[in-house]
Amino acid sequence: MTRKLRHLPLNRPIRTTYQYNNVMFAVAAHLVESLSGQYSADFLRERVWDPLQMNSTCSAGDDLEKQGCMEDMAVGYGYDKEKKEYFEIPWPVQPEGRGAGEMISSALDYAEFLKCMLNKTGPISEKGHEELVKPRIVTDEKPKPFMSHICYALGWEIFNYHGETIVGHDGATNGFTSKMIFIPRLKWGFVSFANAQDGYEAQQKICCSLFYDLLNVPLDKRFDWDEHFQKQREENQPDTKEDLYPELPDPPLPTTLGLSAYAGEYFHPGWGTHGVEVKDGKLQIDCRDRTWKYVLTLTHASGDFFVAELDFTFDTREKFNLRAEFKIGADGTVASMGIEYIEELDGEKIWFERR
Repeated sequence: MTRKLRHLPLNRPIRTTYQYNNVMFAVAAHLVESLSGQYSADFLRERVWDPLQMNSTCSAGDDLEKQGCMEDMAVGYGYDKEKKEYFEIPWPVQPEGRGAGEMISSALDYAEFLKCMLNKTGPISEKGHEELVKPRIVTDEKPKPFMSHICYALGWEIFNYHGETIVGHDGATNGFTSKMIFIPRLKWGFVSFANAQDGYEAQQKICCSLFYDLLNVPLDKRFDWDEHFQKQREENQPDTKEDLYPELPDPPLPTTLGLSAYAGEYFHPGWGTHGVEVKDGKLQIDCRDRTWKYVLTLTHASGDFFVAELDFTFDTREKFNLRAEFKIGADGTVASMGIEYIEELDGEKIWFERR
């Protein structure tokens, strides 16, 4: 995965724009393993978990079984909006997630880590504590009332809220969410783990409610998280064909070639191989051979432009719509396929060459 990074486009110059990137945390873990000669879980256990007596903490995969934690594992859940019921999400096996996540712990264990951060104790050095919370870059998140801009440090976010400096970070993977913050001046911290895909909304409301009560924040100065999350849900609805292509001709143009001519194998050195097949009158790409399993179904929009529905039905039951396009070569056959996988590329697509 680290080697593949050279094939991915940069959409901003380095160190100019805040962009959260799980892959780079995985690269950091790979770096630690390469330089130390230790598996990252053993490195963390020796340097952090054992000294802090985080005895219920381990890494996913082989370490989870080796430490005998399997029987205590929580089950993750997602929420089916159509059926209005929760469903179990299979545990994602993602060895390449080391560094970005894959740490299995408990709220009690993580409270020990927050105590270390609050009291600036070992096993982290004094200089280490200073560097961990030193702001590196301003994030792009719009400040809420009574809140400063959020800055990113080393794995922590730093901001001022109602006059208090707050350090924290949230986390999420399929079926699970986490939230932790601490207030250095007040020596106050909060840790919450949830085994639900939408657990963060409850965690945020509980955390802020405790924070408001702690500081005696008047009711009229408390942020309405219900309204905020409702707006977020409305904004996150999948884009329609008209949203993705606002200037479609009516009627739409036919495809240059017959649908079967677009089927075949397409390759990108960073994203791997995509096999395109015709199924039920539509083009389909089965990507269930990777960690984050999904299927892309391409519905014709106009000409050689398509709407690609990215369906995570096999675990989270979430769907998103992307733009997709094919290019015809000089010989009259399909030469490449572009998919707008990365929203931050401002409309540019990842191009797969046909083999």
